[in-house]
Amino acid sequence: MIWVAEWGVHLLEGQDVVYYNEAYFSFSGGQWSISQSHAGPWAIVPTPPPVIAKLPPGQLHSHLPRGHHCPPGLAKQGRC
Repeated sequence: MIWVAEWGVHLLEGQDVVYYNEAYFSFSGGQWSISQSHAGPWAIVPTPPPVIAKLPPGQLHSHLPRGHHCPPGLAKQGRC
């Protein structure tokens, strides 16, 4: 997982799956879905949390702020 401080979420490396508030979120077909596992099962979220709703839907890795992501271990240590 990649910590994206500007968004306040973790992003699964190589996937457009976001980890936030102990849940996984994915955007597909024009809507957000939620799961307790990155592999599903997924349930549609009619109103995602504001932090999730403001994310650029789809292709999240292409929208990553340049040079502003940090592995979780380093983030917890305050090293980035």
